[in-house]
Amino acid sequence: MKKIRIEKYIGDLTSLTRSEIKEKIKNKAIKINEKIMNKSCQIDTSKDSVYLDGELLKYEQFQYYIFNKPSGFVCANYDSRDATIFDILPLSREKFFSYGRLDKDTEGLLLISNDGNFGHQLLSPKNKIPKKYFVKVAQSIDNNEIMQNKMPIIIDKDFIIDNYIYEKIDKKSCFITIYEGKFHQVKKMFGSIGNSVEYLKRVQFGSLKLDASLKLSQIRKLTKDEIQISYTLLTLPTFYSFSFSFFPSSFLSFFFFSFSFPLLSFLFSLSLFSLSLPSSLLLSFSSSPLS
Repeated sequence: MKKIRIEKYIGDLTSLTRSEIKEKIKNKAIKINEKIMNKSCQIDTSKDSVYLDGELLKYEQFQYYIFNKPSGFVCANYDSRDATIFDILPLSREKFFSYGRLDKDTEGLLLISNDGNFGHQLLSPKNKIPKKYFVKVAQSIDNNEIMQNKMPIIIDKDFIIDNYIYEKIDKKSCFITIYEGKFHQVKKMFGSIGNSVEYLKRVQFGSLKLDASLKLSQIRKLTKDEIQISYTLLTLPTFYSFSFSFFPSSFLSFFFFSFSFPLLSFLFSLSLFSLSLPSSLLLSFSSSPLS
């Protein structure tokens, strides 16, 4: 059972400000369990049903969305020069953030959430979450031996990219999957091989794919299965990245103690045994040639 104030409940689920919610209460636009509210109160999120303008609001502390970002908008909550995605999103720029930012001129899949931990894990370099892009370039890539043979590509003078997937579509378009998140990385990768990107669209982030039916500027909520699968990717080792950091420290302690203690005991016993042998016998062992 979790009790919270009605203002927070509605504020978490809508873009309404606290003063706007109070105005809704004043105008009798909020009902709790079919009862019209005329003042602020606390509600039980596990039992009470809240209606705003006749629509049921199901409480979710964290919300996750896929947004098909159009070109011409920056991935910021506020910007003094450019229009931001929150100028066209039906979400509060005070509560939600975009994760896995896209350039102003890049389109495609963008994750929006109010779950900071989820976003932090998505962007953590140790998790190496794959990001797949559709790319159109200026010059032909028919003879692109570097990417076709998955040869290392150097950007920013000394940063080596050797973990990527290149899938050619035609002579001027391809899919490319990367596991880092360097600034302008895809553009720099093609720039380093003498080409330039004319159009860039992210089509996949981890296990999440951009819906063919989701038009530019449209947004939809992630399903429970999509959220669960995404969290699984953040906590389990993958085929391309394995690290002991995925396991709890208590497990590691048990693992190393269980295996190292018998080994140390064996070596100690062996040393005691060797000390008990006659010196002449030890000398004969050490001077015997290997077969």
